[in-house]
Amino acid sequence: MKLLWICGLPNVVRLTATQRVLSETPTAAWSWILGHLPPPTDVELHIVCPVGGLIESRVDFDYGGAHWHCFRRERFELFFLWRRFARKISSFVHKLAPDVIHGWGGETGCGLVATYLTKKAVVSVQGLLLLFWELLKRKDERRRISFRTRIMWLCEKATYRRANILLVESRASQAGLKRCYGHDGIIIPHPLRREFLEIDLACRVSLIAAPIRFVYLGSLTERKGAVDAIKAFAMLSRKDAKLIMIGDGEDKVAIEKIILQERLLNRVIVRGTISADKIAQEFLEAQFFLLPSYGDTGPTALKEALSSGLYPICYKNSGPEDIITHYGCGDLVSTGDVVALSETMNRCVSAVPDCVRHSLSKASDVRFELSPNGIWVQLKTIYAKQETA
Repeated sequence: MKLLWICGLPNVVRLTATQRVLSETPTAAWSWILGHLPPPTDVELHIVCPVGGLIESRVDFDYGGAHWHCFRRERFELFFLWRRFARKISSFVHKLAPDVIHGWGGETGCGLVATYLTKKAVVSVQGLLLLFWELLKRKDERRRISFRTRIMWLCEKATYRRANILLVESRASQAGLKRCYGHDGIIIPHPLRREFLEIDLACRVSLIAAPIRFVYLGSLTERKGAVDAIKAFAMLSRKDAKLIMIGDGEDKVAIEKIILQERLLNRVIVRGTISADKIAQEFLEAQFFLLPSYGDTGPTALKEALSSGLYPICYKNSGPEDIITHYGCGDLVSTGDVVALSETMNRCVSAVPDCVRHSLSKASDVRFELSPNGIWVQLKTIYAKQETA
């Protein structure tokens, strides 16, 4: 089976796949793409990536068992709703002659490109902007939506309308797709990356008596609740606890200001964007995972934390509620209630042995369900139907 995926260039691939950094512009982790690698032996996987600031007009290489084809994306192509980029790669795709074309993401433009290249496009729903706006509007009625974000919504809406099959990663994403866009989606979860499958769970028992550590992993933005996380941590009664914040974003300045105001310099470490193996190392040293997001279709970070034996604390909505309820591990707090979030963190800190043992008992279940091999079996079933359609 010859597959063509169209997706963003994962940051680690941008940095390490070739002798030169492929672009000076940082990209997202796209962790679910890397979680699928390497593909099964009966799959020839090609991945096309539109890359802003690519060092050449086109760069081809092999990485992680897949064949990568990066094409330079011009800044204005988003505003043409990706038609120009689709025309740019159409000759390459025609010669490649893949059995199935799968675009990853609606708001990213990658899914829309796939629908321009074939009428049988499979598209993975990575974002649901209408759902996110709805959740954030409850927090701030004066919220203004940028022009660029509105263009991304038009892109997303067109993508989901044109796709032949839509894949979603959770029940929350499935429900949001139906309610906000009127389309049905098939649930296929994102698999775990190798770095998190290889974490030794047995050694985590020692964390029962170790210093208290929370890990926040996500973009430092309002939707992910980054500021809420630092505010709740500042109210924690245990002044020897530490918080590791992994990620970057527009709320970084506000977070640094709170760190100074609350005298948290020795207790909060902002790591920025780091590699998967370094994230895994941070997970190894922490008991708790903190992600008070206002809306998520996944999130993959929560699944990886659960598979690593961390005990999660999240706001009660969308993807996080789905995942924590499904695996029966973690605490959910009323969305936006920072005081209640801090109180829950205090309660968990006072019951570290129970939290550690419970999270360890669930980690193997997460690994079993989200193993790459199992997810590939589900994907290939979908692809086979497209081949014979």
